[in-house]
Amino acid sequence: MQSMPEIVGAAFPIPKLYIPRFFNEGKTVFIKPAITFKDLREGMRFVFYQSHQDTGYVGEAIIKQIAISEDPISFFKIYGDDIFLTEDELKKYIETTKKWKPTRRRRKSETRTSITIPN
Repeated sequence: MQSMPEIVGAAFPIPKLYIPRFFNEGKTVFIKPAITFKDLREGMRFVFYQSHQDTGYVGEAIIKQIAISEDPISFFKIYGDDIFLTEDELKKYIETTKKWKPTRRRRKSETRTSITIPN
């Protein structure tokens, strides 16, 4: 049996309307539910995959930091305008995304939200 290759990064779908925020507006903070980050580490590649229209890979960065919090809105106190979503957009995303809502009881050491800072 052949072993799986080492994971060196991840690609995340980002709607086309948000892509320019990273490349033209200098946003450096990406927020996603924590379940998608369990195998990611600092120094790995972060590939921008444009979704919803004209789909495809549009760029990449190196993950500088991964932070975890129960409350994704709290990241605005830490990272402010570096976050690619506005606070209102993040609130709407949280409301419509089932992954933000716990589906099982978590241990005290587990959290449900995460953020990465690509280069």
